[in-house]
Amino acid sequence: MTMGYVYLLAETHDGIQRTGIYKIGKTTQTSAAQRKRQYQAGNARPLVVIYEKVMSDCQMIETALQRHWKEQEKHYYFEGGGDEWFCLNLDDVETTINFMDESAYREPAHSEPVCHKSIDDSNYSDDSEFPVAIVLIASVFLFALVASFSQYSPEPTTRTNESNFNNTTIGNPYRVRCIRGYPDVNLRASPSLNAPIKDVLQCDVATVIVTGEPIATDDYWYPVRTSKGMTGYIAKVAIDP
Repeated sequence: MTMGYVYLLAETHDGIQRTGIYKIGKTTQTSAAQRKRQYQAGNARPLVVIYEKVMSDCQMIETALQRHWKEQEKHYYFEGGGDEWFCLNLDDVETTINFMDESAYREPAHSEPVCHKSIDDSNYSDDSEFPVAIVLIASVFLFALVASFSQYSPEPTTRTNESNFNNTTIGNPYRVRCIRGYPDVNLRASPSLNAPIKDVLQCDVATVIVTGEPIATDDYWYPVRTSKGMTGYIAKVAIDP
């Protein structure tokens, strides 16, 4: 296994608006930002680092992601582009980030030193137990994640207790907040994860007005109206009281 970063780069028109072309790559020596500068030299459009995670086996995770999107016929072919560029929509991006989160390296916990006293209580030694099999366990875990990749939901939200709605008032404006670090929030046509996306709202910038009571379907949703006058539904966790 090779520890390193797996990253997601987005091609943009102006550094903000994305073209829909993304690169899934890995690096064992530099950060994603440094790799972006290398690729930027050969790309006329600005590239932006969307996400990066440290992996205990960056090669395997990168290969799993690339193979999945090739099987979904999302591969983007262009001269000199290699096998790492893909045409992805926002749901695809969230699915990719989800998989990276679940596969990320986690520092193994070390046990505290244990004092072993002798029979006469005059001598003792301190031994720290280290999980020797942690590498094998991590390998099995990562392969299991690859096998179950298709089970991930494209839009993760957290079901919220209904008592939390008491802090939100119909007719009041609220700022849209990030969900698990994603830069955008989907405005959907109906209160469902499978409903069409009407607009994409930039978190910590866009504001919406709550127009009705919350609806509980596959998650809790609020009917809202955006500053452009567009109506739709966003997840409760994206409303900042």
